[in-house]
Amino acid sequence: MHSGSILNNIFYVFGGLNELSQCSSELYSLNCENWIWQSLGNFCVDGVDMKMCGHAAVCNKDQMIMFGGLDPETGTIYNQLFVYNIQQKNWGRTEKRKSPRFCGSLVVIGNKMLMLGGCNLVDRRVPKVESMELETLEIDLLG
Repeated sequence: MHSGSILNNIFYVFGGLNELSQCSSELYSLNCENWIWQSLGNFCVDGVDMKMCGHAAVCNKDQMIMFGGLDPETGTIYNQLFVYNIQQKNWGRTEKRKSPRFCGSLVVIGNKMLMLGGCNLVDRRVPKVESMELETLEIDLLG
């Protein structure tokens, strides 16, 4: 229920369920050359931990892009793109919203990101594929 994506031999792991089966807002990295884990902190928006599971993430250039997910404590299904700038170590978001979903997939092909499948609590599945131009992604920095 967490996400994992890799860039330049660094594996980034966000969210999912912790050892107490509680949804997490923590971001970690694993250096695949020396096998050292590092905590990169919690993801917060306006002072609130963004606890997510079932979201999708992909790395592109110097960013980890996340979409969708579910906070099982509140029942919130996210429909916003969140972006972690790997070099600057900060979070941003975009106002470009897609269909809310969790348990979908992201893939980057050239300069496009495809969002595939997933489900929501109404339809139980979102069969459509949506695409987004990565070069025109406008990001608002958080905190």
